[in-house]
Amino acid sequence: MPVSFTTCGLLPALSATVTAPVILPVLFGVKVTLKVHVEFAATLEAQKSAVNDPKAQEAFEKQIADFKATVARYEKDPKKPEDSMDAIQDRAKEASESRELANRRLGHYELGSGLTQIAIVLASAAIITGISALVWLSVALGAIGAALIAFGFLAPTVLSFIG
Repeated sequence: MPVSFTTCGLLPALSATVTAPVILPVLFGVKVTLKVHVEFAATLEAQKSAVNDPKAQEAFEKQIADFKATVARYEKDPKKPEDSMDAIQDRAKEASESRELANRRLGHYELGSGLTQIAIVLASAAIITGISALVWLSVALGAIGAALIAFGFLAPTVLSFIG
């Protein structure tokens, strides 16, 4: 059973996300992923209030300060400029915009491809049956499908109702 353990820096505390697949015997073939998010400093602060020993409280405070210092170091003082929090957020925003554009193109491509396939089927039916209306319908759907594919490639944001 693969278990992944990820740590990431957050403002309030250094935190960890543990991901483990859970298999439910009742539901055959269903996979469920359980994610647990633990904030170490918040957990330590809660535990510190329950301890009465001054030495233990000092140890808790030291550990909490270490966690917060680690978070501050990762967020404010990266080893490389491209690893700064602002640079990472900028890259994430660019990737998100790129993903949105790709999703818009995908919508155009899917509709255009579907209309083109229907046009091909109608053209085949027109050949078999000899009905000329199917030929014209096939040509119209093929042209609309080609136009949608062209819009998806050249200007995916023009037709906002698609995707």
